[in-house]
Amino acid sequence: MSPSNPSHKHYTHGIRENLYQVSHQLVQVFQVGMTIEMMRSVVPALAKAEFGVA
Repeated sequence: MSPSNPSHKHYTHGIRENLYQVSHQLVQVFQVGMTIEMMRSVVPALAKAEFGVA
């Protein structure tokens, strides 16, 4: 595909122009990070306290 392809003329670049997509990506990354942290810290403590699994 060449850069002069008319189907690509409507794309805009930059954070300010794509603030919705950037903020959506940041929220997703935050949620994945929180999920991984929960799996590392909360679940083992819960398993030990509730089920006696070490």
